Amino acid sequence: MRPQSVSDTAALNAPLPSGSLHTRAFLRARIIGLTARARRLSRIDYASVGIRPQDLPYVPSVAHFRAANERLALIDREIVRHLGALQRRWPHAGP
Repeated sequence: MRPQSVSDTAALNAPLPSGSLHTRAFLRARIIGLTARARRLSRIDYASVGIRPQDLPYVPSVAHFRAANERLALIDREIVRHLGALQRRWPHAGP
């Protein structure tokens, strides 16, 4: 690793941008990312978890996947509820 120059050190020690605009932009980006990822695991099956045909003798039971999918559906509903509440409040949030 090369030694740090004075300008490198100054850049590392510089304060991060502050203010509500930057905070809101950061939070908005997080909300968008969470919303996009929220539905990825809403349901699983053999293919979605990478079970190959040769693995079939060793896979969890259909009941196991059913229980997992019921739990994931509950989690998905909670995520949708929380994101809905967040999106309703977002326009009215203060600086």
